[in-house]
Amino acid sequence: VIYLGVHYDYLLKWNSHFDYIIKRFENRFNGLRKLCRKDFGINPKTALIVYIAFIRPVIDYSCCCFLNMRDSKFAKLQIAICLL
Repeated sequence: VIYLGVHYDYLLKWNSHFDYIIKRFENRFNGLRKLCRKDFGINPKTALIVYIAFIRPVIDYSCCCFLNMRDSKFAKLQIAICLL
């Protein structure tokens, strides 16, 4: 069940929501990576604005759910964020 962009399962666990968040973050980050190539692309200041406007809200929205995240899922999310 999806309610206000948060995925719930019948046991009220957050696993599907975490997988969804990580997938959305990686997709958007890969798009930003394509825009910021060395041979052409946007400058770092514009890249920061794109990150703040389009990528960070994916992590910030429903971040209170991350308090109950298992260590393995949290490590996967941290690795995805640290790729920046």
